[in-house]
Amino acid sequence: MVLSLSARGLTHGDISAHLAEVYGASVSKQTISTITDKVIDGMAEWLNRPLDPVSRF
Repeated sequence: MVLSLSARGLTHGDISAHLAEVYGASVSKQTISTITDKVIDGMAEWLNRPLDPVSRF
């Protein structure tokens, strides 16, 4: 949910407020930042992974 809301352009504060309103969950802006940072790090790692060679027939 955090990633989906972030992708839609919501700020960390907006995401925190949304989670509190809809789910009753208290999630700090720092926690949301930590989540998005981890995902961005993982995406960068995935983008830079070595690829297997492709053979042509």
